[in-house]
Order: sequence, then C-alpha cells, then structure tokens
Amino acid sequence: TGPSTYSRTAIVPNLTVTAPASVAAGERFVVTLTSDQPIDDSSIGIGTATLRDINLVPINSTTSISIGNNRPVRISATEYTITFFVSGGTGTVRPQIFGERIRTTAGASGAGTIEGPDILVDGVRPTPVLSGLAPLIGVAGEGVTVDFGEEVTGFALSDLDLENLRASGLATTDNQTFTFD
Repeated sequence: TGPSTYSRTAIVPNLTVTAPASVAAGERFVVTLTSDQPIDDSSIGIGTATLRDINLVPINSTTSISIGNNRPVRISATEYTITFFVSGGTGTVRPQIFGERIRTTAGASGAGTIEGPDILVDGVRPTPVLSGLAPLIGVAGEGVTVDFGEEVTGFALSDLDLENLRASGLATTDNQTFTFD
C-alpha cells in the first residue's frame, strides 16, 4: 500500500461585533465578538496581560475610555466579551477588531478590520427641573413635574430624597418628563 495523505482546509471565519447603541459617562459596557467558528484563545488575548485586537475608535469625540479588566472573557468557543469603562467626555466611538489577527482553532485567520456599530457616549448628566412644588410645601391638589431635559431610564420614586413627605403615582409618557403627587 502507498502512503496516505492528509489535508486540512481552514475557512476564513465570519466575525461580528456587537455593542450597545449608547452609554453614559461613568458607565461600563460590553463589546461582544462572535465568530461562526471556534477561536484560538491565544489569538484573542486570553491568558495574556494585554488586549491586542479590540479597540474603540473615537469619531467626533472627546471621550475617555479605558478597558475594564484588560482581557477578553471567553463566553464560549465562538463568543468573547471585553468590558470598557467610559470615564468622561461626549461623542461617538466605534468598536474595531483586526480580523487578520484572530485565528480559528483550525488555523484560519479573519480578514481585514471588522467594525461594530457606533456607540453614542453621553457625558452630560441630565439636570432635573422641578415645577408645581405646592405639594412639597403643604398645598394639596397639585402634582409635581420633573423635567430632565432628555430621556432617562431607571428613575423611580425611591430616587427622591423627601423628608416628612410621601410621593406617589409616578407617571411618564416620554421618559423625559415625570409627574407624581
């Protein structure tokens, strides 16, 4: 019998990057790299001291961003995440991965630069404006309105610091202007 031959064809991986649409200054956020094939951990920086292949590129931005734990986290053989922290500024950033440096376990490298979606960084904290303060000074029958000047999330009655008063009936239709009694 003759010699046997073995061949292996490595297919270029299809890499995608996902990220949140917007973040606020002072927040952490996660960028995810997904591949249609298992990734070689050493090519993405797992187990090394620095992140090599995921960057955030400022676009019309004064944003200061730092890498959270400085290492990607392996979620599965085809999915990795990296945590970033927005320390300040305003503008837009875009995650970018150098695909040619990412290798699959079969030895194939990605191609070119893969860009994720733009991330809007809002470094200006909203300034609430109160109106209708009659209930806060003892006049019954009039509600209080809080206008943040921009859409906010997570505002609840428990965020109010009230002394000898009780608020109820928090309502909003646009997540910018809230009313309560």
